[in-house]
Amino acid sequence: GSDLEIYHDGSNSYVKDGGTGSLLLQGRDSVKLQDISGENYFVGTVDGSAELYHNNVKKFETTAAGATVTGVLLLMEMLLQLR
Repeated sequence: GSDLEIYHDGSNSYVKDGGTGSLLLQGRDSVKLQDISGENYFVGTVDGSAELYHNNVKKFETTAAGATVTGVLLLMEMLLQLR
């Protein structure tokens, strides 16, 4: 088998990394994961935020101060320690 494979099996498309080291996706300004129509799943910006989307609406974003959640954050189990 090859170290890196990119293929389509008739139903799904695959990128498989079977070699040593990491699989790196690199971009000069940002890296985006989008569907075929251009709707965002994930946007990572160099020296900036990492953003997660639901139905092309930003729901989670890292910031210099921590993170911002838009909408409802549901915690199933939580241990909170204040300092």
